[in-house]
Amino acid sequence: MKTILYIMICFLLLDCTDNVQQEKTKQAVDINSISNDTLKIEKPVKPKIKKFDINRFQLEADSLLKVLKDEKYSLELKSDTFNFKTDNPEIFTKGHGIFWLLYQDSSERIVRHYLFEPNTKKKLRIYIVEVNYNKKEQLEQVVTKLETSMNDSINAPDSDDFTRWRLSPTNDYVMTSDNKLYWMNMSYSYSNNEVLKFIDRLKSNVDTTKFKGRIICLFGSNCKNKNVP
Repeated sequence: MKTILYIMICFLLLDCTDNVQQEKTKQAVDINSISNDTLKIEKPVKPKIKKFDINRFQLEADSLLKVLKDEKYSLELKSDTFNFKTDNPEIFTKGHGIFWLLYQDSSERIVRHYLFEPNTKKKLRIYIVEVNYNKKEQLEQVVTKLETSMNDSINAPDSDDFTRWRLSPTNDYVMTSDNKLYWMNMSYSYSNNEVLKFIDRLKSNVDTTKFKGRIICLFGSNCKNKNVP
């Protein structure tokens, strides 16, 4: 009888020992699994580079116009491209000559976008011109000309006083990357604060790690080429 009891106790001890060993092994696997998951380094996700889309900008500008002015207003869009080899700049800029300085220097291409509200006497228009250059040096030469022009003065009518012509009599904003320039011009009908809101919309449609504001001219004040938003 004692022998039988002894054998049963041995079996029980062996079974307990085996269970303990299995539990320890399971815990070790779980710990290793958790450690491996914890030590995994997530690869940084590269931000998507924004490519300017005039149709997307039109939708955003149209929504902003409705908020700032009136729900009944809606912007239409016309776009065309200037080819230095085939197009005459005088004919191309007739009635839209604000950006004449850009057509004096050859570039890869010039695209002109004209957004306007056709059903109001108010000139709720926005121009955006995008220009591509082959070299950064070429672009910087154009920016230098624009900076000179923004300080040009003309003789005021019936007066000996001179007034600054600026880039245009209205509102202008110029931003550039290494080889691309955007120039936005807006009519008198927009207040300075409204112009700044549209500038924000334009900037939200480009990669601002590459594009920087270079010149801003708000109606009623001098142009600036420092601390440009």
